[in-house]
Amino acid sequence: MTDGNVVEFETVHRRFEEAVEALKQLSELMGGLRDAEKVKERTAAAISDASDHLRDTSATLTSYCELLRSALDTTLEALQSAENLATGAELTAIRTEVTFNRAVLTRLVDNDNSLDRKLADLANRQSTITDTVDAIRNKLDGDLSQAQQSRDDALSELTETKNRLDRLETRLSGLPPKIRRKYDLDNL
Repeated sequence: MTDGNVVEFETVHRRFEEAVEALKQLSELMGGLRDAEKVKERTAAAISDASDHLRDTSATLTSYCELLRSALDTTLEALQSAENLATGAELTAIRTEVTFNRAVLTRLVDNDNSLDRKLADLANRQSTITDTVDAIRNKLDGDLSQAQQSRDDALSELTETKNRLDRLETRLSGLPPKIRRKYDLDNL
């Protein structure tokens, strides 16, 4: 009976040490998850702010582009009219200037079209960033849920270990004083 109690005590003692180590690891994991949650919140806020700013800038640029396009169309019409009037030899200089201005305006229209493409590309990138942030948020939520489940499992195991220790202490307290002294059980 004595050898069985010593073995059982050692087993309980070992399990208690394992439970303490598991609690330490769980505490570190929970701290890491709290830090990750804070980083997630800051990142989501920063991306949201950047997204709002990009959306506002895109709207402003679009309105400016529309005004510029309208002005360019009007200027091209005026230049065409001026070119039609400039059919005489004395108006050759005006015709050259009109041709130059038309080339400049054509480049401006091309640049405007390029700006429209760039704005569309920025809108696509914004959508990609939003999707990525949502995916990160979902991953973090899943990791947090798993960590909480692990914590609950560890607490359940700790409770079971404590119950076993309580039963063992009860059994040890019932041993005769001679056996308790022999195995130094009063100093546990």
